[in-house]
Amino acid sequence: MARSVHLTAVQPPSPDREIRNADMMEAAHRLVEKAGELGSDIVLLPELINVYEIEGFDILSKAAADGVGQLVESFADQAKKHKMYVILPIGEYRGEDLYNTAIILGRDGEEVGRYDKTHISQPEYLVYEDIKGGDSLPTFDLDFGRIGVMTCYDCNFPEVALIYSLKGVEVLFYPRWQSGPSEIFFEIQMRARAIDNGLFLVSSSFGVREGNPWKPGMLFGRSCVIARDGTILADAGHEEGLASVTVDLERPWLIECLDESMGEGLIKEYRSLIHQDRRPELYSLISEVKK
Repeated sequence: MARSVHLTAVQPPSPDREIRNADMMEAAHRLVEKAGELGSDIVLLPELINVYEIEGFDILSKAAADGVGQLVESFADQAKKHKMYVILPIGEYRGEDLYNTAIILGRDGEEVGRYDKTHISQPEYLVYEDIKGGDSLPTFDLDFGRIGVMTCYDCNFPEVALIYSLKGVEVLFYPRWQSGPSEIFFEIQMRARAIDNGLFLVSSSFGVREGNPWKPGMLFGRSCVIARDGTILADAGHEEGLASVTVDLERPWLIECLDESMGEGLIKEYRSLIHQDRRPELYSLISEVKK
């Protein structure tokens, strides 16, 4: 039997000298509403959507991060209205510590769980001494399947997606905020994470407002849904919009391999085969604690 799930990544316009945070947030709500009208089962928003301020490059302002309650409630209302999951990545203070976190809201608007970004980037930790990284890679069993979240810089570490794959994650959600080193760099990286681990990858970032020019060096958008075999199933391009597609989680990614006893070709599921043939005893260097 098919196990269909409608996956959507929204791509609001990035704030600039003309587009303020309020305009961006209005667009984000509008796009989430559109995703709900399309019948999405789960919607992903971009990284740090509540604290993206262009003025003074104060991307993690405490004032913005302190006001998360009302923002979470507004997206929770949309989740409940359309009976869909919403993944809301925000900057959040817990006491004196700042976290780059992603809140998973359920179809009823209630919090299912959260993921704290584990790999803190240099621009974050050099400027914001109070920012803390998460220390776990949790999975979430939703009514359609098992999911995980990795945020922006996390994708630079292949071990993150591999751990999720070994934990049985079927769809990996990837909120981000990127402009360099190049667009093709990130496209290849995202597709590689999907291929290497045999999972669907959903990515969300910021684009440019429709009708405005895009050029290299700007946030490039490219919010997308990528299949297990690396095929880009939906791509929002550079402008504000969304990437939305229905996939079948029961449909395996099959490859042909050899039966050593028969010498004949057999069809096997790719991820199971890769997991079966791993040799962890060779990989100890990966897990050595840095000094």
